Amino acid sequence: MRAIIWRLTGDFARATRIAMRAGRMVGAGLAGVGIYQVLFSAPANGFWLIVIGWYLWGPAAEQTTRLRIDPQVGDQLIRPLVRYSILLLDAEDTVAKATDRIAVGPLRPLYRVIADGALIGALTLLDLARVPRDQCTLSVNWLARRGRTLPVLRLDARAADALMQLDAFGVDALAVEDESGCVVGLFE
Repeated sequence: MRAIIWRLTGDFARATRIAMRAGRMVGAGLAGVGIYQVLFSAPANGFWLIVIGWYLWGPAAEQTTRLRIDPQVGDQLIRPLVRYSILLLDAEDTVAKATDRIAVGPLRPLYRVIADGALIGALTLLDLARVPRDQCTLSVNWLARRGRTLPVLRLDARAADALMQLDAFGVDALAVEDESGCVVGLFE
């Protein structure tokens, strides 16, 4: 819906506000019908309508927060907002070395894999756990998931643009590279 409105109006923020309001209205309507059904007719069906309504309300509320943040960040660059203390796995590391490095830090759902400073893929803990013990000398390069290509942000990118990229790709973090093209952190 937002894409159609954006195409018609040419205004991303306006399209987001309209789609957000519509999502909240549909979510609230479904939840209202669900509450009515729970109280007066079909409790099981009503429960599911409440869940679906709540699910639709959530993303709309998240977009509201994002729209409030965008004007506040204005022309601020992402440099001070980047999380630099991330664990990047080198593609040439062995599975054993990568596992040792992961074990000493906080566990994350996803680990980025780099080669020559460039992001080439990602690994999960399950990917590493599936490697048989006798194959721990394999390089991480062979395990890295190379799914859809996500953009890599530059340190001099505007925060508002970076937030729009997060929304556009439906992710919660993007890799950030410095002027020389090396991945240096994450923008979340």
